[in-house]
Order: sequence, then structure tokens, then C-alpha cells
Amino acid sequence: MIVSSFAMRGSVPVPYTGGGELTQSPLHDDTGPLAVERPAGRTALAGWIGHAPGRDGSPLGRLQRAIDKEGDRAVRRLRGDFVLAHMGDGELSLYRGLSAMVPLFWTLRDGSLSWSTDPLDLLPERAPGLGDVELGLVPMLIAERGFPHERSWFRDVHRLPAGHRLRLSGQRPVVSAFDDFRLGQEPPPSLADAADGLRDRLSAACERVLAGADSAVLMLSGGTDSAVVACEAARHCADVLGFHFTLSGFPGFAQDAESAREVAAHSGIAFQEYDMGRHTVPGGDYLKGPDDRSLPRTHVPLPAYAVTAAEAHARGARFVLTGLMSDQVFMHDWHRGLWDSLGWSTLNPLAAGRPVWQVLGETLSSSFSSGPVAFLRGLASGDPAAALPNPEILYHHVGLTRAAQERIADSVGESARLIRRQEEEFHGAGVPRRRPSGTAQLFVKEAVNFPHVHTGYLNDLRPRETFLFTPFADRDVVEYLAAVPPEYKLAVGHGAHVDKFLLRHAYAGRGIPHRVAVRMRQARIDAIPATYAHHNAALAAKLLGQDSMLVEHGIVEPGFADRLDPRTVHRMGEPLARLCVIEQWLRGFVR
Repeated sequence: MIVSSFAMRGSVPVPYTGGGELTQSPLHDDTGPLAVERPAGRTALAGWIGHAPGRDGSPLGRLQRAIDKEGDRAVRRLRGDFVLAHMGDGELSLYRGLSAMVPLFWTLRDGSLSWSTDPLDLLPERAPGLGDVELGLVPMLIAERGFPHERSWFRDVHRLPAGHRLRLSGQRPVVSAFDDFRLGQEPPPSLADAADGLRDRLSAACERVLAGADSAVLMLSGGTDSAVVACEAARHCADVLGFHFTLSGFPGFAQDAESAREVAAHSGIAFQEYDMGRHTVPGGDYLKGPDDRSLPRTHVPLPAYAVTAAEAHARGARFVLTGLMSDQVFMHDWHRGLWDSLGWSTLNPLAAGRPVWQVLGETLSSSFSSGPVAFLRGLASGDPAAALPNPEILYHHVGLTRAAQERIADSVGESARLIRRQEEEFHGAGVPRRRPSGTAQLFVKEAVNFPHVHTGYLNDLRPRETFLFTPFADRDVVEYLAAVPPEYKLAVGHGAHVDKFLLRHAYAGRGIPHRVAVRMRQARIDAIPATYAHHNAALAAKLLGQDSMLVEHGIVEPGFADRLDPRTVHRMGEPLARLCVIEQWLRGFVR
């Protein structure tokens, strides 16, 4: 059974000795509204957690007593997507779950510590101005890479990273990790065992969420990831709608729609298409967000969450399902993937598909480090940033100044190193220096901490009383795949690479159509913003012209808009749309 709430906030005096304000939105479980134990209630929830029915008070009351008794251990046992506030005996604790996509923000101001699931609640009461914005972090917002997990869009408004706890007892709040993925599990003995274990864990993750649900809406792309979710969702919920985004007339999208329709029919779920072309026409509203003081959403395609959440709300569904984060949990270290999968066979051109000197050349030329010496030094020292690809592969830098590009690269590298330090602090000296792979751990934690995920929740999902759920973010799935041998994740033979091999093998003909499981190509989803940019190039040029705030603050190159040509607009429409979104957002603040 699921218990959920969509928002919470509170405030306590500093120094803290007890008491304070604590509020949350109505609490619900699968049967309807729940009573919150007041005035004795000292615990608030936003998000959702699984709980077992009981007669000893409300689920939140039982959780409060468990935290009183066991502290962090009680929170580590929870499964769900949640943030918590708990007032103990002279101590305040704020928690954010390990794979939580629901955010929690806090600030110290005027002798009090305040927190909320919405950062706009924590800004000064006056109209927010440009001086409230963390302009130094804007390049990372645009690139969707390297945004510090403890920072937010605004100065003096901090964010609690996933798996962390804020503790206030006296004068100063202390933020530290209270949870992390358990490492060092025994790897499955065979590919068949690995496939069985993966299916069991993905099924259990979906069952936790859907066992008591009347309906759900799935973002069904036509690829393997969402097809797997369709298979498992259909097993645990009687009414599932596969909601598919398409772009009529653009190459590849018709094949995606056919594949998605085949998955829906195979799984026995309903199917509905939504044509994004209505947003990308000349004068279209692709860039338009909510009408209020919303946060900037950059992830492609921009209207997706709003449209899907509206459909879910209309159907009375509490969850929007997705196959997101499959790429992250199956991620191999960018440069070691081939070597890990083939071992010494990498030296065999018949196995690797090319001579070893070409393999080495590609590895060095596309590495995050600047040059072979720095790359080899990074490997030797165990620097997790050595596993990352070249920044030009990591993110589009169209229009960005050199200083902005360097800021992004530095921040990405620091994120990888910070995650490794946190692993060592939490697990102790027993953490293998190079395992689990730096890339996988970085991108799993980046995925749940990146601001565009929070924006989707705050702008689109929360107002429609829906949550985003992916079974690939479930901690049991993440921890299991961390132990799976690399050759099961990336299959290599005769020069051909098959990504997510284990997922395809586990479900091909055993839950999803074989043709879908072996399908290696999909339409480029960034064709949607590219089409919009092509039809609305004049608007982009106007937004990014000489009076652009991104240009004024040294983020976009001067004269960039004047150099925009049809080829650049067409090929770089997706990053161009991101620039326009951020430009519009910045212009909405008082200068």
C-alpha cells in the first residue's frame, strides 16, 4: 500500500531547542484521505512511501515512532520517492530518499531555518529579482550536466541531495549522507540467472507502486525500456494507458508509433498517440511553460510532462510511468566498457572489430581528460572522472562562451569526484577504488538530482496530483545491476555493440515482442525541438540577440544570433531551445 502527499514546508528557530512550524498537503493512501496525528505529529512527508496496514495509528505516526527509536535506520528501510521532516527531542532532521525525484529545499534567514518542497516558497516576500538567481550555475542548467546536487536555482536557497540528511541541533545545520547504494553484492553466476534476477526486481518495483492502483499512464516510446515497464505494469494494474509522443511526417516516428502500438497490444494495455507537431508549427507554443512563476524546464520534449500528467489526472491515475534511468543503470564506464566486456580479447581485431591501436586511439581522443598523459594518470590514480567521455560528447555547447564550457566541464568532473568521496565516507575503506564504475554511479545520482526533474514535478506533476515513477530508479534494481558483470550490460562481438544486452535478453519473447527487444534504433526525440527551431528561427534569433541576458552575463557568445544559419538551427535545435527557455526565464525577473 502507498501513502503519499504532494508538498510540505516548515520553519524552526535557530538555535534550535524544539518546536516550530510543520505543515504538509493532505495525506492519502490507496483507500483515500488519511488523518495526520496533530498536535502530536512531528513528522511530515512529501512524495510517496510503501507501508503495511496497521491498527496502531496512521502510517505517518508509525513512521514517527520508528524514527524516534531508530533514527536513520528507520528511514533507510523505506521504499519510495520521498522527503521527510522529523522534529525530535531538541533535534530537527530533514531527509531526502536515496532515489527521490521529489526535491527538498532549505534556507537560513532572519534567525530561522525554513524548508519547502518548492524553492519559490523560500525567496524573500518581495518580487524575486535577477540578483536572487544563481547566474554562475546557469551554464549547467543549459547543458543538463554537472549541476551541484546541494545547490538550487537561487542564491541562499540550498537543496538537499538525494540520500542526505540535514541535522539541526543547536546553532548550525549539518548536511551529510545517511544512505547510499549497497555495494559488493555477489554477481549472478550466469546470464540466465542475471536475467531472472533482473525480472524479479523490476516486477517487485512495479508491484510496490501499482498493487493498489486503479489506473496508471505510461510514457510509451516504442523502445525496449518503456516496453519492459509496459510488461510489468500490465501484470500489476488492470487499467494502463500507453501514451506515445510522435511527430507526424518526420522520418522514423511512424516506425516508433508502430512499435509502441505493438507493445501495447502485446501487453494488453490501452494505447493513445499525441502528435507534438501542434507545438512545433510556426508560432507554436513549444517553449511556453505554465503561466505562473514557474521554474525553467529544459528537457526534451518540453510539453511531455504537462500533457501526460493532465491525461493521468483526468483518468484518476496517481502515477505517470516511464522507462527513464535505464540508460543510467546499465551505463558502463565510457572507455572501459569495451575492455571490461572483452577482456584480453580486445587485442583481437576479429572480436573488437578493429585493430587495438585504433581502439586505443579512440579511447584517448574521446576521453574527458585533456590528452593521453592526463587520461592514463587518471586511470592509475582511480580518478572517476577518467571514465567520463569528452565534454563535447557529454553536452552540446552550441553558442556557449569558452568560459561557460569550462565551467560545465569542471563541474562535471567535480561531481564525479564528490560522489566517489561520499561513497568512501559512507562505506568506509572497503569501497573498491574503481568499482562500481564512476560513470554509472555519477549518472544514476545525476539523474535524480538534476533540476529539470524537480521542475517537471513542481510545474506539471504536483499541480495535477501525480508522481513520476520508473522501476529503474528502485534501489534494489540499481544495487543488483551494480554487481552484474560488464559483459552482460554491453555485449560486443565482431565490432558490434549491443547496449543493455541483459535487459533485452531478459524480456525478448518473455514479456515484450522479440522484434522490439532487438530494435537498436529509434527516431531522434530531439527532432521535436529541432522542428520547432526550424519553423521559429526568427524568435530564437530575437531572444538571443544583442539584448540577450545570456550574452550580457557572459554565457552565450556575443553575435551568436547573427551567425545562426538554417543548417545550425536544424542540427542544433534542441540545445537552441534550451537557450531560449533559460533566456525567457531570466527575462521574467526584476532587474
